[in-house]
Amino acid sequence: MSSLVKKLGLAVGLFFIVSLLAFLWQFPNSLWVQSAWVEQALPKNIKISESSGQIADGVLRLQAKPVQPGRPVPVGDLSWIWQRQDLFKGEAGFNVQWHLQDSSFSAELSHSVMSSELRLDSARGSLSIPTLISVASAFTPFAIQAEGRIHLAELHGLLGFEPKVWPLNLQGKGDVEGLTSMGIALPKITFTLSQAKNREIQVNLQGGENNWRLNGILSITPNGRYNLNVDVTANRAEDLPQWTVMMRKKRRNQAVLKLGGSWL
Repeated sequence: MSSLVKKLGLAVGLFFIVSLLAFLWQFPNSLWVQSAWVEQALPKNIKISESSGQIADGVLRLQAKPVQPGRPVPVGDLSWIWQRQDLFKGEAGFNVQWHLQDSSFSAELSHSVMSSELRLDSARGSLSIPTLISVASAFTPFAIQAEGRIHLAELHGLLGFEPKVWPLNLQGKGDVEGLTSMGIALPKITFTLSQAKNREIQVNLQGGENNWRLNGILSITPNGRYNLNVDVTANRAEDLPQWTVMMRKKRRNQAVLKLGGSWL
């Protein structure tokens, strides 16, 4: 008899928990996006200009206050769909999509009750470089003119929140096509993403043509520093691309570039 009562109590408790969650998920976005913790979670100069839908299935339109005086900079629309079946695994899972003009990015995000981190899976996107530069203008006065498109594929990892938001165990790959800037046109460049134990993100670059090759490594640290090392080696000195005159000659058929600084 006591066993039956326990099972009945468990079933009733589970029913109320599921009912409560279902009720909360139907709350309109306009109510919870005004809460203080949402504002604190966003970067300092990003604001929510519009919201629609519900907690379980909604859209936020984001904009940023520019570094220099001017009109707010569109940051894009962020939409999500709650994956209810993940509750049976003890997780809260969402399909998330970001869209701005001709750029988009999608991913699966999940959070386990046993973890303080957010899992990122199946992330992919197609990003216009001019659009990314436009968004970046809200965070830094430095701006360059460039064309091209970045394709991301098979990106996955974790997002940690202590001591600040930063990827963990990040892995992925992609390519950059049609990159042109300051009169320089580059062929297709492929890249792979990985992460060292010190949480530093490393991007390995490869590209080139029949008579020359480009190899490089971009390192990005959590404390806001970056280092870029690029090596261009040709079969013969005359095969080096013309734009390598801006790089340091290591040998007659080899040019190198080293840059470093703050990205914050």
